[in-house]
Amino acid sequence: MTDLQRNQSLPFDKSYDKVIEDLNKWKTKIISQLDQMYDNILIDMNQTFDDVHYFATFTNALLIEQEHQLEKARSNEEIDLIQERINQIITEVQLLQCK
Repeated sequence: MTDLQRNQSLPFDKSYDKVIEDLNKWKTKIISQLDQMYDNILIDMNQTFDDVHYFATFTNALLIEQEHQLEKARSNEEIDLIQERINQIITEVQLLQCK
């Protein structure tokens, strides 16, 4: 539409053009916000995966260490103490599973 045609057009034509322009700006803004939300979700998921992997590796190492201690244990008291530590580790894992 040329400037001459716009000047001669009815007022609702100008309003229509303004509404279309505003809607396009809104659509662009919404798409940008959705893209940002998507990126943030991916970042959070990656961080969560890394945290869970670290915890699983750490817990596994603790349990292996306790297993070695159990093999070296010489008395019932030592065995009971090691068993208590293992139970604490298991309890912590179960608590995290419930969340």
